[in-house]
Amino acid sequence: MVFKSIERWFFDFRKYFYYYRDGFFEIPFVGNTPQTTIESAIRLPFKNYDAKQQKITTDNPFIKGEMHFEYLEPGFAITFLDMEFRANCNFKSIYDKYLPIDYYLLIFQVNNQDFPMITSYLNGKKYTLKTWEFYKPGFKHAYIFKGTNGLYFNIYMSADWLKNKIENSEEETFKNIVNFINSDSSYITFPEKAAIELLYTPIIETIKSKGKQGVSDPEHLKKLTYDCIVSFLSKIRQEDIYDPELEISDADRKKTKDVERKLVENLFTAFPGIENLAQEVGMSETKLKASFKTMFDNTLLQYFKERQLELAKLLLETEKVKINELALRFGYESAGKFSNAFKNQFGVLPSEV
Repeated sequence: MVFKSIERWFFDFRKYFYYYRDGFFEIPFVGNTPQTTIESAIRLPFKNYDAKQQKITTDNPFIKGEMHFEYLEPGFAITFLDMEFRANCNFKSIYDKYLPIDYYLLIFQVNNQDFPMITSYLNGKKYTLKTWEFYKPGFKHAYIFKGTNGLYFNIYMSADWLKNKIENSEEETFKNIVNFINSDSSYITFPEKAAIELLYTPIIETIKSKGKQGVSDPEHLKKLTYDCIVSFLSKIRQEDIYDPELEISDADRKKTKDVERKLVENLFTAFPGIENLAQEVGMSETKLKASFKTMFDNTLLQYFKERQLELAKLLLETEKVKINELALRFGYESAGKFSNAFKNQFGVLPSEV
């Protein structure tokens, strides 16, 4: 009993302790449930908490922004964060051993990042990285770099809630997730899926437009969120679920995220090369390739090429730029080869954008 009390005291103390480690401010939060996560946010320094609106705003040395949360029904909740990062931050989950850890987490994140070369080419606009990630219970880290403006939409589903949907829902798409639940993989990740984003947008608009008394129609918000989950699950394929090649340490996870950032920083140049990237972050080539594949379900070169084409598409949509100029800029031997690669990824030719 005495040992448990001491252990309890140490854990409660740890929730308030911030570290600066390996270039990142480590911000702990208790990740057992949506409730403990929200309570951790309420403890942030320099914040305002509005219980009626279910909204937290903060302006501190690390971040500036707001967090909204809604409990939709038992075992089903959402949070939405709109944040500006003033420092490199590592949001690290810590877990209370006396509470269950049984929430699955579906995240849609939009990171608007300031890469000087890209920003100048986009007339001052930041480059946007959009991804969907689906985690089993036990989410560990979120590394976010200084200068990022991010939108993060998180859907929490308890194991019992998800099991009930799998067993009783008329939506066959819920059965798509069974293979993932039974696999050794701790998460799956996808690039932006436009069809899902169309469902995500009205959810965020509903949350951000709520009045002083909160969301006016919680049932409508619950339906929008449920439809978003169904749409996401309908796009999971068996090949998207794989057993990880290795367990990645915290240090290697940060280094691998740093490599992703370096790849994006160099989209207007030739592929930096695995040997150079590995040396820059202090990893072996073999470990870097395996870590990157595990975290992003892609090879370094293929990830680089896909991001280049995404940037090319953005430029075609927003700027007056010629196709042969883009082909040259992104290192293709000819406009024809660039057009073929573009069509393979997006299903249309660049001239049709």
